[in-house]
This record gives sequence, structure tokens and C-alpha cells, in this order.
Amino acid sequence: MLQPIPTRIYRITHLTNLPDTLRHGIFCRNRPAPVTAAYQNIGDASLTDRRNRIAVPLPPGGVLNDYVPFYLGPRSPMLYRIGKHAPQSEIIYLLSNVQHVQQLGLPYVFTDGHAFEILTSFHQSPADLANLAWADIYADQWKPTLQNPNLQRHKQAEFLVHQFVPVNALVGIAVLNDHIRTQVEQIVQQAGLALPVREVPAWYY
Repeated sequence: MLQPIPTRIYRITHLTNLPDTLRHGIFCRNRPAPVTAAYQNIGDASLTDRRNRIAVPLPPGGVLNDYVPFYLGPRSPMLYRIGKHAPQSEIIYLLSNVQHVQQLGLPYVFTDGHAFEILTSFHQSPADLANLAWADIYADQWKPTLQNPNLQRHKQAEFLVHQFVPVNALVGIAVLNDHIRTQVEQIVQQAGLALPVREVPAWYY
């Protein structure tokens, strides 16, 4: 599979976080955000803490928690784990694409696999995107095999935007079903924005 153009990036969040996100943008873990309603964290707290100890070896440097993380493909293992304990319908996708981030001049790095893994490399050159394992990143089934032991690692490749993602970096929102789409469209309208909202059940488990 070739690199998709435009190259979408995918961030999942809880529906209750959307009004504040559309008001203020997305802040990295290590950058103080404005006082907002209670934020509903969907990540594993132990993994989030570990991200504060993993250095990013390219400028602007820092640690993983100095960046806003996006996946490079949908149906992440993280979403699968969330779905084992909570309704997936309450999880929404915030969408952008690499080319739009570049146009806005936002500093970024990206990985060719799970950022925790020793085999994973960090990159910054747009040309390196073409060399990622796109078939693995977009795979529906991601259990490693003897033929492809790196499948799950590749599936979790990340696009990391330094510190902050403004609202104008978003190009759309994806949801599981019509009920959630209606709620999200109302939130977007109340925020005075024109972001498209689409039902994409294929991006869920």
C-alpha cells in the first residue's frame, strides 16, 4: 500500500471533551491547558506516565508528553482496549492531515511504529512518510505473525505535533453512528465552526 495523499492523522477522544477542544484546541500533556470542564482521559495512566520518560531524538526535542499524538491510521489497538471496558460509541475521531499541518507550519515528528519500542525510528522529513509500512498501519487485523512480527508495532505509528494543535488544524470529525453524529454536529454548530462530521463504523471494532 502506498502512502495515502492527503495523509490523514487520527486522534481519538471522548465525546465529552469535544466542546472544550473546539473552544481551545488540543494541548499536549506537558503544556498547561485553560481551565475547562472535567477532562475525560481515555488513555492508560501508566502508559501516559511512561511517555514522560521517553525522549524525542529530533528537534524540537523534549519527551513524548511534549507532543500531541495522532495515529497515522484508524482502528488502533488503543481503541480496541478501550472498547473492552467502555462503549466505543462515546469515542470520536478528530481528523487532520499531514499536508495541512505542514501548511500551518506546526512543528512535528513521526514514528514508523509504536514510540515505546526499541526498533522504532523517529523521522521528520516528509519524504520518509512514503517508506512507512502503510499496509500494516491500515490493517484491520494487527496480531503479529511469523511472517510479519512487526505488524502491531507498525500499526501504532504516530504523528506527533509539538505542544499544541489549534482548532483550524482539524479538517473533520468521525463517529460510530447516527446518534453520536447528531450530537457532534450540534456541538460543532454551537462552536461556530463548519467541520464536517461523518459516520465511519469501519474505523471501530
